[in-house]
Amino acid sequence: MVPREQGADFHRARVRDALQIGDYKQARGAFASWIEMLKQLHGVKAGESHPIVDEAKQAFSKFVRLDPLYLRLVEIVVGAIQKQPGVLQTQLYSQFADVPKEDLM
Repeated sequence: MVPREQGADFHRARVRDALQIGDYKQARGAFASWIEMLKQLHGVKAGESHPIVDEAKQAFSKFVRLDPLYLRLVEIVVGAIQKQPGVLQTQLYSQFADVPKEDLM
């Protein structure tokens, strides 16, 4: 079994490698794994903060501003909310029929 610290380094390297080749899907998954591994490594629970975890989250926030899927999803969601304020999340699902469910997580 790989120690969590090595796991965090592994996922951070996956993020870097995916970004270098422009593989946004791979980068998305690697970011999620990296951040989760850091939370576990540093014992960060929901609502808590830790400088290293916060730094990884900030890197992810910068990434999503360039991620074509994220930008497309935001455009769809914001448009739907502007057309119908108070729209329920479940009512939006039909607009994402062509997007794999794991990409919506």
